[in-house]
Amino acid sequence: MNRYRTVLTVLAYMSALAVSAARADGPVAIVEAVGPSTKGVELMQVLSVGDVLRLKGGDTVRIGYFQTCAVESIAGGEVTIGAGQSTVVGGTVEREQATCDVGQFRTTTAQSQLAGAATFRKAAKPKKGMGSPKPQLVIYGTSPVVSVPGEGAELTISAAGSNATGHAVRLGPGTHDLGEHGVRLVPGRTYIAAAGDRTVTFKVSAAAEDGAVPAISRYLPL
Repeated sequence: MNRYRTVLTVLAYMSALAVSAARADGPVAIVEAVGPSTKGVELMQVLSVGDVLRLKGGDTVRIGYFQTCAVESIAGGEVTIGAGQSTVVGGTVEREQATCDVGQFRTTTAQSQLAGAATFRKAAKPKKGMGSPKPQLVIYGTSPVVSVPGEGAELTISAAGSNATGHAVRLGPGTHDLGEHGVRLVPGRTYIAAAGDRTVTFKVSAAAEDGAVPAISRYLPL
């Protein structure tokens, strides 16, 4: 009996460690849309493993997952955020797949604790004669969704290989849809985005579209 209890205790401890580690890794999902009557959930809110959303009968929310490219439409119930999908009790959920780039996505513990933001390492500067730097990720919409850590910063986006700044937007901390700031990029081109000392090189897919593209398909962490 004592041995059985010991095994259960160890398993519970390991489970807690797994959830804690996932939380330390930062956000795993983002709120894509919120129903008009839904309270306590914000559009573009980033979510970590173990977060719980409590929805009333008429409440709806759409959640996109970074690592699986899954987009969930949820109505009512208690929603617990997982690593790749939600657990919904007392409500309904419909899942579909979006196109997104998870290959270079990573987070740092410090940033996730301070700002709930994801980050890329600094983009390497191209050497002379080497052409444009290699993109660290691809987005599938012409207007990026950007997470800005700390107290906010001026975001600049320039076409790779150009010295001219194409777009400059002052953003507060949090997650922003640059489409609301009039930013429209050219499909097929490579760009460099910078905010403070953070830089990321990315490509806009040749098949990128304007308009209502899921946030996870055009997410650009800094």
